[in-house]
Amino acid sequence: MHGLNRLFSLLITVSLFLVSSVAVSEDYLQELVDRADKLNLHEHPYWFKLLHYKPRTFGGYRSEVLNRNFFNSEQGHYNSRAELVATLEAFFSGLQETDDQQNPQCRFIARYHWLDSQLNFDPNRLEPRTCQRFTDWYETIDPHQLTLIFPAGTDNSPSSMFGHTLIRIDRKDQSEQTRLSSYSINFAAETDETNGIAFAYKGIMGGYPGRFSIMPYYEKVNQYNQMENRDIWEYQLNFTPEEIDRLLRHAWEVGQSDFAYYFFLQNCSYRLLELLDIARPGMNTADEFDWFAIPGDTVYVALQQEGILKQALYRPSHRTRLNHILDNMSAHEQLLVQELAEGSRTVDDTALLQLPASRRALIYETAYDFLQYQLNSGDDNRDAIASTSYKLLLARSKQDQASPASPVPVPEVRLDQGHGSSRVAAAYVNVDHHDVLELKIRPAYHDLLDPRPGYTEGAQINFFDLTLRHDFDQDKTRLHALRLVDITSLVGRTDFFKPVSWKFNMGFERWPIDTHPDERLVFSLNAGGGMTFSLADSFKLFGMMDATALGHDELDNSVEAGLGPNLGMIWDPVDNWRILAQSRVQRFAGDLDLTYIEHTLAQSFHWNRDSAIRLEWQRRGPEHNTEDSLSISWHWYLK
Repeated sequence: MHGLNRLFSLLITVSLFLVSSVAVSEDYLQELVDRADKLNLHEHPYWFKLLHYKPRTFGGYRSEVLNRNFFNSEQGHYNSRAELVATLEAFFSGLQETDDQQNPQCRFIARYHWLDSQLNFDPNRLEPRTCQRFTDWYETIDPHQLTLIFPAGTDNSPSSMFGHTLIRIDRKDQSEQTRLSSYSINFAAETDETNGIAFAYKGIMGGYPGRFSIMPYYEKVNQYNQMENRDIWEYQLNFTPEEIDRLLRHAWEVGQSDFAYYFFLQNCSYRLLELLDIARPGMNTADEFDWFAIPGDTVYVALQQEGILKQALYRPSHRTRLNHILDNMSAHEQLLVQELAEGSRTVDDTALLQLPASRRALIYETAYDFLQYQLNSGDDNRDAIASTSYKLLLARSKQDQASPASPVPVPEVRLDQGHGSSRVAAAYVNVDHHDVLELKIRPAYHDLLDPRPGYTEGAQINFFDLTLRHDFDQDKTRLHALRLVDITSLVGRTDFFKPVSWKFNMGFERWPIDTHPDERLVFSLNAGGGMTFSLADSFKLFGMMDATALGHDELDNSVEAGLGPNLGMIWDPVDNWRILAQSRVQRFAGDLDLTYIEHTLAQSFHWNRDSAIRLEWQRRGPEHNTEDSLSISWHWYLK
């Protein structure tokens, strides 16, 4: 009986303690909520950053995070105060950490630390939790410095022509040899899509979710620098340990969250700017991008922050290094490299043994590197490549001389220092003796006549390129063209690299579907493929076969198709002067029953990264009724 009394007393004591604890917790929670309301924390810009709230078109705001479990309140997507109150309440949870669950203080660790900095939590009334999983993760990463990584765009891939950005987290005392073992933060669309056109279309329309990932840096280097052959710029950033901790705590919070992914705005570069803004509360770089966030522009804006850049490093890709070495070889040496890689010449051939040992070493090395390039590019003949590579390595090991290969020169203009991707142009045009004023607006990104420094040579990618014309003689303003998508890749072929040149564009433009040229605005879809030859560093010839489909309700079946050649040349007499000559012929055999021709001679002069002037002559229209136009235009480039 005595034992039962003691047990009963103990139960009453525990119950009273629990009730008292709950009452104390509720009292302290209300106290925290009252203080948060007084400070108006639910409308604080940093709270909006942590929850990724953005203004809505018709008022209010909404988080761009798609997952329900990112919020503590049912209304957390759009009600910042409800989410703040629910978050404070969640911090009192006694949930124990396991492999499958975290205490809310750990799951929302960035919010916890920020609210603690604002409200100064009393550890005796709100017990701080040990976040072992986060601590283990943090210690594995071992952060010391942040480096912004910018792989360049790659030719022949519309999904990557813009380039990409990610953040590398460098360890203390990291060396050149150990940097690859660092971790990186990446944001990308979650998709297995391999078709570049399909990826671009769905990416533009928001057809994929986007997600942050943290992975070893060497995985990304292998993907971008070797397998996709992109040059890489690395920007070491000046961030304090406290700022780095803020970034990593938020990366932990959003690690498994989905965002809408849009190719032009809510993309890799935009999300990484948000991370940097969270790391340094005074930064608001992401707010500068309302419609388009092109990687080159976002990196440029980030690096404009005072004192943020510590050092910029250039890392050429596998193919860039190969091209540099081959360009500095004689034609005879290049032939030897090619024949060694093909296996049509042996490593002990007389032609090789007659060369100086240093040149022989360079040829063996270059042939081996070219084979590795082929292997990384997906060549199926892996056994033959492995066998030849072994023979080349063995032959190279017998050469005592060091290779005379010189390092790839660092480009004078970094990727972030090219012209702004948005462009506005004003032009005077004389069309068959009619005076016309022309206004062009292009949100993104780069065409073949734009200033080249900082951009992939031979690549053109434009979106939503709008042209308006006002005819003074007719006193009429109308839409002349709207190119929704306009992509061209003109990469010169060599004995070693044989890319296919291609083009794709669609949009609305004026075509002569009746007796009056330029009379009807029709939907146009054009695609072509062919080859480009670089006869010199400054001179290219290209040829393609083009196919065009036109859509308009005045056409038979509303659609007409044409086919014909597209020939042209690009010449750079000097660094800031480019000339483009092009001739297109399209034969339509249906309702139109005409041959459409378009001859263009254009030249562009630029003296800085922000402006250029163009002169253009064009003859276009049905072959029996063409019109000539001559224009002069001024182009402004905006970040």
